[in-house]
This record gives sequence, structure tokens and C-alpha cells, in this order.
Amino acid sequence: STYEGKNIRIAPQGKFDIWACGKMFETGQKVKELLQENGINAGLVDITTVKPLDMSMIDEKNLPQYIVTIEDNTIVGGLGHQVAAYFADRSVKVLNFAWPDEFIPQGSVDELLERYGLTPEIITERIYEEIERYYLKEYYDIEKIKSDFTKELNIYNRKSINKLLRKFVSRKIDYVRVGVGYAETEDCFAL
Repeated sequence: STYEGKNIRIAPQGKFDIWACGKMFETGQKVKELLQENGINAGLVDITTVKPLDMSMIDEKNLPQYIVTIEDNTIVGGLGHQVAAYFADRSVKVLNFAWPDEFIPQGSVDELLERYGLTPEIITERIYEEIERYYLKEYYDIEKIKSDFTKELNIYNRKSINKLLRKFVSRKIDYVRVGVGYAETEDCFAL
């Protein structure tokens, strides 16, 4: 068969869509799995062609709220930049995960991925932070919630507080699922 330069949709488009290319595709798969563990069904696209960027795998009538790009390239001029430019005049937020546009010191690949926030766990944590910012700021005073959690449970560790907030968001999502029969809602990321 002849390669046609088309990107490959692996999982159906959701409110979150993960676009990963090259060796970072495995990272994208792991991020999808980690999100799935907390009830967030993200779409997944294997970007096989960065330039020209094939957009045939996107449902233009039902755009995702977020596209997460993951690449083994610098943040400047790569996949993330192209996707952000493409969606600049639309309501899609693009989260780019790539190497900074600076000199990268020597080190093992695992050490550098950890240092620059490109492991599946760190990427997933940053996605949760984005969900918390969007969802909780939209409906609740996030600082008050963090303060209440800290006082009530005597927790001063930011990671623990964020974990509790994720549980809170999950409970709210479960309520929305039951309350509206699992219909899509504007304030719910779990599809």
C-alpha cells in the first residue's frame, strides 16, 4: 500500500483529544490510559505527518475543548505550534508538550523527560490542573475549596490537595452522569 500522509485516529474524539507523534505516541497512549482511570475518555490521534498537517481526523462540527499535543521536538515551530495556529480563531485550547526552545543539557532520556515535564504522569497531572482551573473556577471559588480542604483534613501538601480536588470533580461528574442520564453537558469533561 502507498502512504497517503494521513494522520490516524486511534480513539474517538472527545472533549480532550491527544495528538502524539513519533516516539512520543507511546507517551500519548499512557496519558490516555491514566485519564481513563479517572473517568476521562480522551480521543487519541497518531500524528504520522507533521508537515503538511493533515486535519482530516478532526470533526469540525464538534470540536474538542482541548487538544493536547505531545512531541519529541522543540515547542517552537513543531506540531503544537501548527495545531495552535490552526485553531487560533476557534474555541479550542491547545496544550503543547515538547522540549523548550533552549539548550538541553546532557543526561539520560528518562532524566530529561522528567526534568522537562514530558513523562506520562507529569503530562497527566498538568491536564488535571487545567481541568481544575476550568471546571472549578467556572463554578466554585477554587482557593476557598483548597482552604477548606486544608483546614478540614490538615493537609498542606499541594499534590494531596489536587488529588482530593480530582476526587471532588469526579463526584460532580458522577452526579452529572446520573442526574442527566450521561448526556453531554457543557461543564462535564467525562464523555
